[in-house]
Amino acid sequence: MLFTLLTSCSSDNDATSVSVETVATGLLNPVGLAVMTDGSILIAEEGTGLDDASAGVSLIADGEANRVVSGLKSGRDSGDLSGVPLVGVAPDGRTIYTTHFGLGGLYTFELPESKSSTTVLGPDDLSLTMTPLNRVRLVNPFDIAFSPDGQPVVTDASDNGVAIRTAEGSTEFIHRFGELQDPTNDTLRIDPVPTGISRQGSEYFVSLTGGCPYPLGSGQVVAIDGQQNERLVVDGLNMPIDVAHDSAGTLWVLEFTRFDPEASCFTGEGYQRETGRLSRVINGELEVVAEGLDLPTSMAFGADGSIYVSELAAGRVVRITGFDQQAARPEPPPESEQLTFTDVADDVGLTFSHNAFASGSFTDPTAQMGGGVCWLDADTDGRLDLYLVDYNGSNRLFMNTVDGFADASTESNTDLRVAGMGCVVADFTGDGSPDMLVTTDGTDVLLVNDGTGTFDQTALGSPEWTTGATAADVDLDGDLDLFVGAYLDLAVKIDKPSGAYPQDHPGLLNHLYLNNGAGDFTEVTLDAGLIDKRRTLGTVFSDFDGDGDADLYVANDGESNRFYENRQGEGQLGFLYVDVSDTAGTDDSGSGMGIAAADYDADGFTDLMVTNWDRELHALYRGADSGSFTYSTFRMGYAGFGRGETGWGTSWADFDNDSDLDLFIANGHVPVTDLEADGEMLELFMNLADEGTSGQFRFADSVGLTDIGPLHARGSAIADFDNDGDLDVAINNIGGSVVLLANNGSTGAWFGVAVMPPTPGTVLSVVLDDGRTVRRELLAGSSYLSSEDPRFFIGLGASTEAVQATVTWPDGLQVDLPDLTSNRWHGLARPTE
Repeated sequence: MLFTLLTSCSSDNDATSVSVETVATGLLNPVGLAVMTDGSILIAEEGTGLDDASAGVSLIADGEANRVVSGLKSGRDSGDLSGVPLVGVAPDGRTIYTTHFGLGGLYTFELPESKSSTTVLGPDDLSLTMTPLNRVRLVNPFDIAFSPDGQPVVTDASDNGVAIRTAEGSTEFIHRFGELQDPTNDTLRIDPVPTGISRQGSEYFVSLTGGCPYPLGSGQVVAIDGQQNERLVVDGLNMPIDVAHDSAGTLWVLEFTRFDPEASCFTGEGYQRETGRLSRVINGELEVVAEGLDLPTSMAFGADGSIYVSELAAGRVVRITGFDQQAARPEPPPESEQLTFTDVADDVGLTFSHNAFASGSFTDPTAQMGGGVCWLDADTDGRLDLYLVDYNGSNRLFMNTVDGFADASTESNTDLRVAGMGCVVADFTGDGSPDMLVTTDGTDVLLVNDGTGTFDQTALGSPEWTTGATAADVDLDGDLDLFVGAYLDLAVKIDKPSGAYPQDHPGLLNHLYLNNGAGDFTEVTLDAGLIDKRRTLGTVFSDFDGDGDADLYVANDGESNRFYENRQGEGQLGFLYVDVSDTAGTDDSGSGMGIAAADYDADGFTDLMVTNWDRELHALYRGADSGSFTYSTFRMGYAGFGRGETGWGTSWADFDNDSDLDLFIANGHVPVTDLEADGEMLELFMNLADEGTSGQFRFADSVGLTDIGPLHARGSAIADFDNDGDLDVAINNIGGSVVLLANNGSTGAWFGVAVMPPTPGTVLSVVLDDGRTVRRELLAGSSYLSSEDPRFFIGLGASTEAVQATVTWPDGLQVDLPDLTSNRWHGLARPTE
């Protein structure tokens, strides 16, 4: 029998034949394989599936296959065989592990010294380990690997997780997998069904077969590390059932079959015979080695590099040889991050403490929601100043000086004593200096800069509870307009309240204000098509569909988020906001808090991140053409992304200067009932694009954040406050002191561009020396109730070459910036017309 080797590395693409030799036949539905140190082979047999005791383990030695364990249960589960799926040999070379469906643990035994022994073990001769711990138990263990200290690590195909044996011999799950998505149907989610597992270093590689209806291309191989990190290795697979690493470290993947979409999932009749494939992963790409396998279920490597494969339908084991064994070794698991963060707020003179809960009472729900933070260059001296919003205390403006920060709140006339929520920074008057809007539970306040860092106060809107605000030129008339989100009215309840907060209170109408040209505004909310009344917290303007105008995304608390497309030329205002949430795929209905918008996967389209409550997952959306999105929370590389923490502020930022965007999240429990007990930790997820895994992230657990907090974090904002070429983070900690995270370890090259004025919607495009293009857009108002660094920052990694860049303003004006030198800030004034 001949199988085809498909050699993608060959220049002439000539097919080379591999040899397939039958090693054993007449087996009762063979699945798991393990090769002993002496070359003999253990085979797990599922049995007849007739609710009998026909399952067991056989040994191939000296050319003969004989049972060494028999009398184990064999049945069916939803039409599939459920007998003995796995067999594994411990690192000691003697201890054997096996199991059967429903056992709730693993059997262990040792083989006799003589392979010619006729002794056949039964269930009573086997020892039980990896037993249940309370209600934590194995349901359908499918494959086995071993931890660095020799503990068995098992996939559970029914419980959708990976478990390890504890030191006490019980079961502990170290990872749970989220649902998979049908690549041809965005609305269909299927069970992940983890099957094969193989360890390489500190990571476990797992095949996710995908459950009923087994859509083509829905299977994946992922890598996990036992710390909830999960990264995609390869996708687009047809029911992958096993993974293994050869002696060179190359990853191999075994695909079980292609499934007939017209067949029932529960009879096994849909499995198409002789459609199985054996492949290996070379430099991130799948290379098919053998096709036409007859429902292959497991693989194992011989000492000579040959591959043994069990075929369920044929009842046999085959040995495959004749393929090139010089495959490239995969990238090793990433090392710990070099960057570290230190809280330097006290060291640099930031003496602010948020006033919420100062009386010791936790009964005011408004106090638990505020706490914005805004970066701005108030006095236009090139150093970013910091504005912090308080609740029934005094908001504070700290001016950034050569000696640190100095409180200038009184002399700048920004020391508002309000029930403060958030702030947004933009040049509303068009004079080149930044102004601010402060949102409150009351009347919002517009702070107009006179050009020296002193502000005039003007009331905006009617008294109510407002939250996130964002600015952009929505009507393309050359000045900056303003959107203000509104939350709820505590004095109004729904008809049949349930006692739930905030669900018992209806949302308020948001507000869109058009700038009349001098920083005074006219509200046009309803005329612009913004008619929804929802409990809005997070807001952001961005050109999501790439047509040159400001679209709007709104995160709502306990109600579906909304995405509004800006359609120029429609409506009585000359533009109209049209709700396209359902068709765009962005209508997450969690407890939306903060928003980050940027192109994190470097495909040219803006992506979205929305933080949610601790009992929900965060919502991650990958942008595509024409403002459509794909829900990607389950594909970002971290299991249970967001569950267990309530996220507020969030930002995309290149913290390690490697040119891709990492993700920061500020957490804090709600409701707050105890300042000591309710705090939560900050989180940082490093983008793995520079390591060749686009769209995947790794939780950064060694960057100093474990030394900071727990916090009641709310607003957070990114900026290079000390102009030293790495990005720092300011965090408003309600009921506590402000946190300023100084980035101390980013070693990559970089450059920055300060565009004057910093117009929201302006885009910087940079072609890196490796040919990649990165794109950044200036935003006014994002994260949670906050405004971030109004300048462009680009990490360059190891490159120190001059950079080519282009700046494009919202009205289409472009300026090319050739030969930008690295490791410095550059200024760019908009050319006069």
